[in-house]
Amino acid sequence: MANRLVSDDAWAILTVLQEADASPQEERIAVAEVIRDRAKLKYNSDGSIVGTVLKAGQFSGWNT
Repeated sequence: MANRLVSDDAWAILTVLQEADASPQEERIAVAEVIRDRAKLKYNSDGSIVGTVLKAGQFSGWNT
């Protein structure tokens, strides 16, 4: 349950930075919107931000 020690905002920010740090702002916003929409729709997600960004294969920054 260590994932819950970090806020949802922090997980989203870290994911955006991993996916699009050097990209234009519009692309960073797009990644954030994808995270939000997947969580909201429970698309490849359990409905939480952390569950969305850490779902295997969804965001390359978290792939092992």
